[in-house]
Order: sequence, then C-alpha cells, then structure tokens
Amino acid sequence: AHWIEAGRGIHLLDGKAFTFGPLVILGFPCLMCQGDGLFDDLPRNPDQWLPQLVRRQGPASRTLWLMHEPPNPSPLAASTGPGSGNVKWRLAIERFMPWLVIFGHDHLTPIRRNRWNHRQGGTLQVNVGQPDEGPLHYAVIEMDFPDTQPCLPHKMVITAYPSRQNVQWPQPTTPA
Repeated sequence: AHWIEAGRGIHLLDGKAFTFGPLVILGFPCLMCQGDGLFDDLPRNPDQWLPQLVRRQGPASRTLWLMHEPPNPSPLAASTGPGSGNVKWRLAIERFMPWLVIFGHDHLTPIRRNRWNHRQGGTLQVNVGQPDEGPLHYAVIEMDFPDTQPCLPHKMVITAYPSRQNVQWPQPTTPA
C-alpha cells in the first residue's frame, strides 16, 4: 500500500521485460506451484515466449534475468527435489548467455555450501540464500553502462551482504 501511495508503479516480471534507462531486466515466471505462469497464462516452455522477448529487447535483454526457481543444475541450489529448480531455465541460460541471473527459492543451500555465486560460461548466477534466524542476506548490483539507451553494461560489481564479498563481471582480464 505504501508503495502505491508513493506513486510508484509495480512491474510484474512474469515472462516480461522492464527497461529503466540502459538497464533491461527479464523476469521469468514461477512454475514451481502453478501449471503455467503465476500471473499470466504463459507457456511452461520458454521456447514459446523467451526468443520473442529477447528479440524485442535486443542485446540489452541479456543484462539481468530474475528467476524464482533456480536453473537446474546449479551449485547454488539443492541437487534433487523441489528446490533443485528448472532444467528449461538452465537451457535458456546456455542458449542466450545473459550476464547475470539472480534466483532464490532454495534459501539454505548457498549458506550450507558457503557459496553465493557461480560462473556458468558467460553467465554469473547469484543466490545469496537466507537463514531462518537472520541476518538479512541480499546483494547490491552496481552497473556501468556505455550509453543511456538500452545496452549491455561495460561491467558489473555484485556485493553480497552481510559478508560484503564481491565479484566483478565480466571477470577482469590480467595481462599476459
């Protein structure tokens, strides 16, 4: 209610994109408990909606993808069971190679494994987890864009809290 009273819009990213200046965020539907998308009748198979969404948004669509359920497999999620995620999300990542994918659903595996990020080819996956007893776990993403129009960033720095560990993406290259 406070969000709406402040005059801010709500953007449901259930198989949709949101553009803010140069940043384009793609949101994936949550399919864990529903037959299809949570808010829309979005097909379960991302091949039926994702290629068109990426094409409409252009290269900037590869900047940031938000998912509730993890791609399967991922070392940031359970190996088996409902928390293990969605194989089709992993295949979409391999196909389109977004720069950054943030997901959740499995709150404890990243904490048990003491690992909050994972590189899969040209993609950085992040799940900071959340213990039941706190403190709050979250990530801050800083992006440097070359333009004010939708585009891929030059670089990103993702910092996980409360550990204050960070990772730069893409990885800085070291001279030979």
